Amino acid sequence: TIEGGGVIIFLLETKNQVKNLNKLSKNSKIKFKSFPYRTWTGRFFDILLFSLHECSTFVALDDKLDFLRKKEVKFIKKFIDSFQKKPQKNSKKNLLYELVQNIQGLEPLGNLASKAKTFDQARAFLTFAEAVVSKKNFYTIILTSARGRGKSAVLGLSSASAIAYGCGNIFVTSPHPENLHSFFAFLFIGFRQMNYKENLDYEIIQNTKFKFIEKIRISSTHRQEISFVFPHEIKEKKNQIELLIIEEAAAIPEEDFKTLLGPYNIFISSTNSGYEGSGRTLCVKMLNNIKEFHYISSASNSETTRTLKEIILEEPIRYSECDPVEKWINKLLCLDPLKNPVFLSGCPDPKICKIFLVDRNALFSGHKVSRCLIQKIFNIFAFSHYKNSPDDLQLLCDAPSHRILIMVPPFNFSIGFLPDILCALHISYEGQISRSFVQRNLLKKQICE
Repeated sequence: TIEGGGVIIFLLETKNQVKNLNKLSKNSKIKFKSFPYRTWTGRFFDILLFSLHECSTFVALDDKLDFLRKKEVKFIKKFIDSFQKKPQKNSKKNLLYELVQNIQGLEPLGNLASKAKTFDQARAFLTFAEAVVSKKNFYTIILTSARGRGKSAVLGLSSASAIAYGCGNIFVTSPHPENLHSFFAFLFIGFRQMNYKENLDYEIIQNTKFKFIEKIRISSTHRQEISFVFPHEIKEKKNQIELLIIEEAAAIPEEDFKTLLGPYNIFISSTNSGYEGSGRTLCVKMLNNIKEFHYISSASNSETTRTLKEIILEEPIRYSECDPVEKWINKLLCLDPLKNPVFLSGCPDPKICKIFLVDRNALFSGHKVSRCLIQKIFNIFAFSHYKNSPDDLQLLCDAPSHRILIMVPPFNFSIGFLPDILCALHISYEGQISRSFVQRNLLKKQICE
């Protein structure tokens, strides 16, 4: 993971390659074309190239690192001068430094907190550590943020602190084991901060078939375990759990998520922006389930109370503060949906609404109005299901068999006016396969066998 921004580089052999989009997007063409639909367009690469002019930090260089446009020389000089003259805002950095210094005597919290990159991260880590230390209350802590804010790092360091404070059985769950790479990376960083050594103080057990960490056995002071289990397996392990960590919780189906809640500490993280932050409906349902469980468990058990906390990380780590590159990427790939969509027409009767087939050439033309329409469509997709990816946008742009349908309320046509989009459909035409095509592929299969 990079920190504080970076450089995105597009390498081209010659200037003429920019014009020849078919060669640039050859792999996409092969991936998207089908037998009855072979006509392919490079709309996505057109949008990409035009959007670069809107990125305030974009420059074009030749093979001698000379600027291809004269205005970029003035821009770079102006940018460097303004950066040097502008006083840097270090208030959050100062707060982070003071916080780490104040807890240096509280080991292992001091060493672990020193690995935080932002004040938000350090504060979230201490909130999790407080929950681990408490023996009277159960805690449910929800951690949300956009991509690149360090959620997994906080959970990894918090798990290391839980081990240090004697937590015996920690279970980690996620829809996919690959979501836990950063979590385990920072867990091991936490172990190093506590002077734990692999094969001496702890042992890593890997799943040899699927190549992911299945279990970590710690034997520094007493027998402790950190185990990965899939969400549907948690039900059988509830009697063993002391701490449950749920990564990318919004990706877990609602019925499976309800089975994860139980009489133990629960740390939950979920992305609320970017292509891993889709599925706002699932997020809302998840929060409702947690709050319902919180009230029921607090009312039914008078001996132990359950505390519910929600933490939002806002300071970026992957990008710098107000990074123009992050803004450009989010705008290009529709990764930052509208937070509070407002329907001007309310919710009319579906019988009086109209369904339109969207002209993709107009939709992806780069016009300001069409971009607003794209954002509205992707806003519906992001709220509807989990994990939209930038590939979905390219699929809608270029795949010859794909279409977009929208349902809108009754409206009067006028220039520059966009109606509310009540529903959006992403469809793909299938079938129309000829007999010769089928026979040819069956023959290839027989030869391979």
